[in-house]
Amino acid sequence: MRLAAVLVLLVACGDSVAIEQQLEATSGTRIKLEKFIYEDGTTQVDTSAYYDTGLHTRCAPQKWIDGEMRCVPLTDEAVFTDDACTAAIGIVRMTPEERDPTAFIGYDVVENERVPARLYRAGVVTDFVAQYYERRGTECLGPFTSPENAVFVTITAELASTSMPIIVDSEVGAGRLGLRVQTTVDGLFAPVGLRDRTFESECTPTLRADGVACQPDLPGIDIAYANPACTEPVLVTTAETPPLITRTFDTEDGCASYRVVGAEVTAVWSRSNGGSCVSTTLPPDLYAYRIDEPAEPPWLERTIVPGSRRLAPVTLEDQSDSALRFTGERLVDHATRAECVRVLVGKTMRCMPASTIASREVYGPSCATSVRIVELPEHSCVPITFATSVVPEEGTINLHAIGDLMTAPMFQLTEFGCQPYVNRPGTIARQLGPALPPETFPAALRYGER
Repeated sequence: MRLAAVLVLLVACGDSVAIEQQLEATSGTRIKLEKFIYEDGTTQVDTSAYYDTGLHTRCAPQKWIDGEMRCVPLTDEAVFTDDACTAAIGIVRMTPEERDPTAFIGYDVVENERVPARLYRAGVVTDFVAQYYERRGTECLGPFTSPENAVFVTITAELASTSMPIIVDSEVGAGRLGLRVQTTVDGLFAPVGLRDRTFESECTPTLRADGVACQPDLPGIDIAYANPACTEPVLVTTAETPPLITRTFDTEDGCASYRVVGAEVTAVWSRSNGGSCVSTTLPPDLYAYRIDEPAEPPWLERTIVPGSRRLAPVTLEDQSDSALRFTGERLVDHATRAECVRVLVGKTMRCMPASTIASREVYGPSCATSVRIVELPEHSCVPITFATSVVPEEGTINLHAIGDLMTAPMFQLTEFGCQPYVNRPGTIARQLGPALPPETFPAALRYGER
């Protein structure tokens, strides 16, 4: 999750008077923020990458081989034309409109992980090289066959790692939530996420039926139990040190629920296909932990920023620390009455509905004609107003508005032939509207200081 701006209250020196100060995402003198501007004029900061005006390239925080987090150019790789890996050359595998790199990155392998290790300044396009070599640790491997559409660029110099600014990660906020920010010595300030300090996990603000919760990104528990009656579920994981909390089964209203992870258990049970509870032996690489008392996620206050445009930012405030307010990564689309997120549709970035559900195919009488419907949960924690359908021959996904209840008898193809369709328990079958053209949703262009 990336966040655009933050408001904090600072305590004045020498007294206890709270002074409100607005801290917004800010470009540095060298490392610049990038933004999206939508058709209606709404702007949105994008901190997934920055622009380095010194190297004239987009860059993103990445750990360099020296262990420092630097703003590493988002560019292609430097390879070698000789089997000793001494003559570097840039290989461009990007699309034609992106074939104008100003730098290349050389990689090494450390503990089986490929890490950026060398920075080169790009020169000019040169002759095609049929085969090349790669440095991996102390070895020079190859030759490798070059892709037919690759473009090769000369290297003019190898630059020191200090040519790339260091990115510092830190936190602001005095309550349960810490707002993660990235800064540089030249003045960049960019909020990039939230951390739940109580349960030591990153979390994402999520609009639910019961409010806005900062939900940790956790998998659900496996189906195993701590007792022979199979009534006490346990967390089964590969981690010798488990997380402090885990996601349990969703509640009756469809919302995620969480519980504290307790002590390790060595004896576990599971349900057999016949429904009985049987003893289970865990593989040696798995561990089981008790699931203890309920755990509440952090809660936030949500305010839609007023305005006359179609899209509106959302301000969130930590309920445990009213001094911490920030702009969420999602916008509200007044036309759809739903939150939307940036999605690349074809070659265009658009603000698409954030909450959707997959549709399914059913049939009319004799299963002669197909119809797409959606099985909407009777109780959904997140408001869902759009459904998706896949177009396999095109490799695309369509969006549909969810319509009225499905009242006409429908059928489904089974191993026994064309049988009456019955929706799954706990769901309501609804019709879908026609596929909405991409132009239905606001388009955005990336821009920034250069």
